[in-house]
Amino acid sequence: MPSRTQKCHSEAPTRPLAGPAMKTPLFVRTIWEGRTPLLSLFPLTQLALISSLRLRMAEQHKFAVLFVCIGNSCRSQMAEGIARLEAPDLLEPASAGLSPLGYVAELSLRTLENNGYYVRGLHSKALTAEALDAADLVINMTGYPRERTFPNYSRVEDWNIADPYGANPEVYQRIFEEIQVKVWELIARLRREVPVRPVKNRAATERN
Repeated sequence: MPSRTQKCHSEAPTRPLAGPAMKTPLFVRTIWEGRTPLLSLFPLTQLALISSLRLRMAEQHKFAVLFVCIGNSCRSQMAEGIARLEAPDLLEPASAGLSPLGYVAELSLRTLENNGYYVRGLHSKALTAEALDAADLVINMTGYPRERTFPNYSRVEDWNIADPYGANPEVYQRIFEEIQVKVWELIARLRREVPVRPVKNRAATERN
């Protein structure tokens, strides 16, 4: 079990897509309509994802990760809170919701604090085209398959995490522990596979 655990706070209960007849939500189609994010033509393989991440990182130091769920009140908020403390040198985390509730659930905040994570700056917000374009990697925690949620999904990774919205503190804690482990695994993978660009003037600093 993780050394620091936290609970995820949730948003409106997720409704997984039931079958091939389900369509991409209209508001998501609108966000992406006419847009072609970088590397959208890469095949859906882990190798292609890593290749795209390398290109996206070519001119920057930190890695932008966008966690997306339904209400941006629980799962994605907890993931953002964990990521910004666990790897501040590597990650620039953010979160958003397909249909934001407008607030972060009290149990989400309490669980983060109880497990040693700070909550300052966390707030519920909507998914935007700008946020999607700025992300090197989008973590899809909505419960909907990425193929039917993000038409350009080459930089999207699905995390199958249950929504604890409305549940008791024990459930929040358990869900958070699942998210925490996933974030740790993501950090380890990125450190292995994605080169971090040196900060400007690092070479000059080392010579002095």
